[in-house]
Amino acid sequence: MVRELDAFETRELDGTQDASNPFWSVDGNSIGYFAREAGSSALHRIPARGGASQMLAPATFPPYGGASCQAGFIFTRWAVGLRLIDEDGQEHGWAPVDPSKNESNLAYPHCLPDGRVLGVIRSEDRDAIAVFDAERRAVLLELPSETVAWPVFATDGYILFERAEPNPGIWAVPVSDDVSSTTGPPVLILPGGRQPSVSDDGVLVAVAGTGRVDRHLVWVDREGHQLSEFGRP
Repeated sequence: MVRELDAFETRELDGTQDASNPFWSVDGNSIGYFAREAGSSALHRIPARGGASQMLAPATFPPYGGASCQAGFIFTRWAVGLRLIDEDGQEHGWAPVDPSKNESNLAYPHCLPDGRVLGVIRSEDRDAIAVFDAERRAVLLELPSETVAWPVFATDGYILFERAEPNPGIWAVPVSDDVSSTTGPPVLILPGGRQPSVSDDGVLVAVAGTGRVDRHLVWVDREGHQLSEFGRP
């Protein structure tokens, strides 16, 4: 769903049912998202004002976020690393996993203003936040035996990220001007928060709470029509 900030109505983008992990393109004219395709998850792009959806990369399951950078769309291929879709729709390598370091995946890409990509390194015994370009990587923060996700850069000199243990929530760590190292320890800023996103003027948007799904039993006939339900969820 898309809503202009000066309007009350929302617009549904046709063909995006069961979409997940949406993100804006650099120019704001299209939206990237993931959708189920033949048992896996594929990366798609659709015009923000509506139109035909285009599949950019099939079989990316499981989706660990995507990002639009100046070079193109960045996404994760499980056990392979970060991949790039260029303007011509061609897929290229961006940052590979390093099996010699027991790395299992590179995930949650986020584009920095200078064209580098912020992301998470998943390994058997640690998670790390790192900066990648097409030739090298710089590890900014290692957290042994913890789950780290959704790192984002705030223009006032911090990286915000979701942390699962031991204190779940959104954390912030100060970084150098060139985003090549941290300049202090991480600090919890939003207990229980998830999936941070920061605007260019420094406003944080996040998911609050742990989420809940209500379920209840229903009777259906052999054609799938609901006949009755059992009480409340």
